[in-house]
Amino acid sequence: MSGLNDGRVVRPQAPSTGRCARGNGGNHLLWVGPARDLTLVSRWGADVEALIVAVSEAVRPG
Repeated sequence: MSGLNDGRVVRPQAPSTGRCARGNGGNHLLWVGPARDLTLVSRWGADVEALIVAVSEAVRPG
Protein backbone atom coordinates (compact mmCIF):
# COMPACT_ATOMS: atom_id res chain seq x y z
CA MET A 1 0.00 0.00 0.00
CA SER A 2 1.39 3.37 -0.87
CA GLY A 3 0.31 6.85 -1.74
CA LEU A 4 -0.83 10.21 -0.52
CA ASN A 5 -2.92 10.36 2.61
CA ASP A 6 -5.07 13.24 1.36
CA GLY A 7 -8.55 12.82 2.81
CA ARG A 8 -7.06 10.16 5.10
CA VAL A 9 -7.84 7.43 2.59
CA VAL A 10 -4.63 5.38 2.95
CA ARG A 11 -4.19 5.75 6.74
CA PRO A 12 -7.40 7.13 8.30
CA GLN A 13 -5.88 7.90 11.72
CA ALA A 14 -2.60 9.36 10.43
CA PRO A 15 -2.05 12.99 9.43
CA SER A 16 -3.61 13.84 6.07
CA THR A 17 -0.41 15.60 4.95
CA GLY A 18 1.61 12.36 5.08
CA ARG A 19 2.83 10.10 2.29
CA CYS A 20 3.60 6.42 2.65
CA ALA A 21 5.04 3.40 0.92
CA ARG A 22 5.12 -0.22 2.09
CA GLY A 23 7.14 -3.04 0.70
CA ASN A 24 8.26 -6.63 1.26
CA GLY A 25 4.74 -7.93 1.73
CA GLY A 26 3.78 -4.92 3.81
CA ASN A 27 6.51 -5.48 6.39
CA HIS A 28 8.61 -2.41 5.54
CA LEU A 29 7.25 1.11 5.92
CA LEU A 30 8.38 4.50 4.68
CA TRP A 31 6.32 7.43 5.99
CA VAL A 32 7.07 11.03 5.10
CA GLY A 33 5.32 13.78 7.04
CA PRO A 34 6.34 17.06 5.40
CA ALA A 35 4.29 19.21 7.81
CA ARG A 36 6.34 17.78 10.69
CA ASP A 37 9.66 17.54 8.82
CA LEU A 38 9.44 13.83 9.62
CA THR A 39 10.66 10.70 7.87
CA LEU A 40 9.85 7.35 9.47
CA VAL A 41 11.32 4.06 8.30
CA SER A 42 10.31 0.84 10.01
CA ARG A 43 10.42 -2.91 9.65
CA TRP A 44 7.56 -3.24 12.10
CA GLY A 45 4.74 -5.07 10.34
CA ALA A 46 2.06 -5.05 13.04
CA ASP A 47 -0.29 -2.06 13.29
CA VAL A 48 1.92 0.41 11.44
CA GLU A 49 -0.86 2.99 11.57
CA ALA A 50 -0.55 3.11 15.37
CA LEU A 51 3.20 3.67 14.97
CA ILE A 52 2.65 6.51 12.48
CA VAL A 53 0.05 8.14 14.73
CA ALA A 54 2.21 7.89 17.88
CA VAL A 55 5.32 9.31 16.25
CA SER A 56 3.36 12.03 14.43
CA GLU A 57 1.74 13.11 17.70
CA ALA A 58 5.16 13.30 19.36
CA VAL A 59 6.51 15.56 16.58
CA ARG A 60 4.29 18.61 16.26
CA PRO A 61 4.06 20.55 12.98
CA GLY A 62 6.69 23.27 12.66
